[in-house]
Amino acid sequence: MSALKKGLKYAPSPQSMPFADSVCGVERAAHKMPSEIAEEIRRETSRILPKSKQPTSNMTRADDYLRELLNDPHLVVLPADKGNAAVITERADYSAKIRLMLEEKTYKKLS
Repeated sequence: MSALKKGLKYAPSPQSMPFADSVCGVERAAHKMPSEIAEEIRRETSRILPKSKQPTSNMTRADDYLRELLNDPHLVVLPADKGNAAVITERADYSAKIRLMLEEKTYKKLS
């Protein structure tokens, strides 16, 4: 339950600092700036990045269970209609409900 409460937008923290991505992002932004400002930003980035701490993990044991649920071929995990919640259902039940909905007269097959 604790893993599901995090919602479908939950993302685990990276296991290591993405230095290359950080430098690329700074360089992309600096490229559009006047050269003096861009150089100052590059110097500041090269001073700060080596001192950056490795990210602390936001993963719990419950997250392992969530990963198992998401990878289970017999289950479907979907966003709920309201809120940032998840719905877990059997894949066979979900497929049957979809087939029933598609058989209704509300929908028609397009060419």
